[in-house]
Amino acid sequence: MRVRFGKPCIEELKRSGFSAVDMHFHTGYTDNIVSVKSLLRRSERLGIGVAITDHNDVRGAIDAFKLNKKGLLVIPGIEVTCRTESHALLYFYALDELIEFFEKHVKSKRTRLHYGITRLSTPELLDITKDYNCVRVIAHPFASGGFGIGRAVSKGVLKKSVFKEFDAIEGINGQTLMGFNKKAVKKAEELGKPVTGGSDGHSVVMLGRVVTYSKAYGIEEFLNSIKKNKACVVGKKAPLALQALTYPGMLLRHLQHFGPYVENKYRALFDRPL
Repeated sequence: MRVRFGKPCIEELKRSGFSAVDMHFHTGYTDNIVSVKSLLRRSERLGIGVAITDHNDVRGAIDAFKLNKKGLLVIPGIEVTCRTESHALLYFYALDELIEFFEKHVKSKRTRLHYGITRLSTPELLDITKDYNCVRVIAHPFASGGFGIGRAVSKGVLKKSVFKEFDAIEGINGQTLMGFNKKAVKKAEELGKPVTGGSDGHSVVMLGRVVTYSKAYGIEEFLNSIKKNKACVVGKKAPLALQALTYPGMLLRHLQHFGPYVENKYRALFDRPL
């Protein structure tokens, strides 16, 4: 396993023949105001790929494929918020497979706050995705204050064995304290699991703070390199001043949906069946 905590040097990675992808990013379709167009422009300037992983939504991923005229490496993705206090990142080999999965299994399970908690449990999600060609990743497993499988396991909401059922673990998350990121990397090492990394960005300035990189040059090759534990991760938590730039957009979204937002927080506290 190759994980390095520090600022990514994209130019150095490119000179060495690597493709670098920010594997965890959100758009204005969920809880911020980032447009897909601005995200792709910055991705092009930085020379990296991106996986749009909106919460329980695929419109951002669809737009990215429509607007990607420069041949950027765009990975079809989604972040599913499970009622069992966890987030799961799913990366698909083809956009149509992502759309089919969303339409069939996620769309009808959303609540009034679409990017909030779904009625899917983590075990249900794992069972459903067995039939899909995708890479299943535990998002920020030990995040403080947010949904994380590690916390759900410690509270008895999920069984400890759930870690083993995912294909990989997000080792570095740009919104998570480094101590918790290091704990995630250690857990991946213990289980022999591949790691991924992404900024978890909600503002374009966050793009590229954390990247997953590999000598792979297309969606299939890149995702296969993760599954085979041949991909590497470099990055670190964003400074608070940079994270603060995301708050106005997120606040605007939450204020528009204040009622459903409170409802979702209530579900997180009191409605957590296995």
